[in-house]
Amino acid sequence: MRLPRLRLTAAVLAVGVTALTLGIATPAEAHKHPTPVELISPAVVRIMTYGKVSISLIEHNFRGSTGNDISLVQRSYQPLLATGSGSVVNPSGTIVTSPTVTGVDLNRAAIFAVNKIFNERYGDGAPMPADPYAKAKPSANTSDVVSKRLQRCYSGNTTDETGGCVIFTQAVVTVQPFVADQKQFGDLPAEVVYPTAGKKSDVAVLKVGASSMPSVVLGSSADEVEAVSSLGFTNTPGDEKSLKLTQAHFTKKGSGLVRPNDDYLAQLKTGFTSGMSGGPVVSEKGEVVGFLAQSGNDIKLVGPDAISEALAAVGVEPERGPTDLTYENALHNYNNQLYTAAAPNLEQVLKLYPGHALATEKLATAQQRKGTSADKGTNGATDTSGFGNTDDGSSSDSGGSTNILLWGGLGAVAVLALLLGVVLLRGRGGKGTPAPDGSSHDPNLMPGYGAPYPGQAGPPPGWVDPRYQQYAGQQPYPGVPAYSETPFAGAPDPNSEAQTVLRYSPTNPPPVSGAPAITGPAVPGGSNPSGATAVIGGQGAEGAGAQAGPLAGALATHGDHAAGSCDQCGQPLQPGQQFCGYCGNRVH
Repeated sequence: MRLPRLRLTAAVLAVGVTALTLGIATPAEAHKHPTPVELISPAVVRIMTYGKVSISLIEHNFRGSTGNDISLVQRSYQPLLATGSGSVVNPSGTIVTSPTVTGVDLNRAAIFAVNKIFNERYGDGAPMPADPYAKAKPSANTSDVVSKRLQRCYSGNTTDETGGCVIFTQAVVTVQPFVADQKQFGDLPAEVVYPTAGKKSDVAVLKVGASSMPSVVLGSSADEVEAVSSLGFTNTPGDEKSLKLTQAHFTKKGSGLVRPNDDYLAQLKTGFTSGMSGGPVVSEKGEVVGFLAQSGNDIKLVGPDAISEALAAVGVEPERGPTDLTYENALHNYNNQLYTAAAPNLEQVLKLYPGHALATEKLATAQQRKGTSADKGTNGATDTSGFGNTDDGSSSDSGGSTNILLWGGLGAVAVLALLLGVVLLRGRGGKGTPAPDGSSHDPNLMPGYGAPYPGQAGPPPGWVDPRYQQYAGQQPYPGVPAYSETPFAGAPDPNSEAQTVLRYSPTNPPPVSGAPAITGPAVPGGSNPSGATAVIGGQGAEGAGAQAGPLAGALATHGDHAAGSCDQCGQPLQPGQQFCGYCGNRVH
């Protein structure tokens, strides 16, 4: 009777394997995956280029208290010259945009400064023009000294018998990432790293001091692309409503030329002057294939080839990081109303990238709905405990979403197939190898996992059980000292919330006796993306006011920890980087 029973068991398992294999697609089809726009949105940024102007107004024959004197009035202004959008292409803060956003005419800033200082100085005698960036017309009154002086100042760095102006200008670029609070998490100073001065290009590349930023999936070709979505900001990013989306269609697949009669053509043209210029164009596959640019009356795609060439010129390799995958998995749970599971997922996103606007917004909703009738709990939730493989940033579903249910189903198939093999093996008389304590262990599990180690003082050689008591209390890994991010008592953090002084924690030593207090300028907005070096005794760590000792040495080492590699994953680090852009761990 044994053989028929085994055959029956094997048949049941085989039917189960087949049924599960054929039925995998059913729950996957019911699962709501994040859309391409949802996956790309967190990596869209707003870019603002200002003209920083220092101006000195020189007044000749100014009638002062002692007669005809020479007067000097000095001011500084920073008028906004251009706004646009862009996309982050790696977690350490490399951004791609249109050069029309950064290649501004600084002469416009100088004219603005001249108009402004004259209006402040002479009031109604020099009213601001309707366009503050345009030159005022000369007065018809030939004896109007102020008007003559104003016209002389438009020439810049010249004087005559009435006076003149000395003017210095420079471009200042600021990036506003898609965060909930720009004052706390945004308003990042940016450097234009490509093209270099005097060079022309269809693509501009910026760099900000950041880590673990959300980044896009860059496509390698636009040959099959016809319908796209253009993303960008016309105002300060802050919530989901602040992100603007415009549809567009090319004349044919791969042409990169927007249809001249496209329904959204007027909206696209308006976007070029309202902040959408340089914003990412997202294909139906969830890849960014470039951005749109106006060429005469046409709107064309600046595509993957031009972007790849620009990034290669500055040695940048586009990649995605842990923030992207964690948020993608959180969206799977959130979109499927698994709010109990989504809440901790979204909290993890905010740990990796504080201020993430969309995660902040969705977390508030998830916390409000979890445990209510709208919540479907955790059954079938996506596991976000590990980051997985993010090398190519792509996956199997719309916009690169990993089909979690498919992989889970395949895993179940493998387990059932294993059980089927065990049943057939036993039918042939095979027996499992008994453990030292007489029990039978699954050969695919770590020896002793979930139970005491039979006849051993600890795990077998080569095995590590993080739950075993010999590792209790050690963080983050056995043998690696723990660190505290709490600054020394009485020593204010020179970089506000952006950087803290690390302290070895096993013995928790008190502050070094006689160590000078840490001082330094406050950082506007409570952030310091460049990671400034701590200052001791009012001077640099190597200055005359620095004192030798463990505290001074630790601060100097921490402040100068610029280039190197992450001790967790080996990823190269940028100067002043506080978090690894790949694994998200704090740099010690």
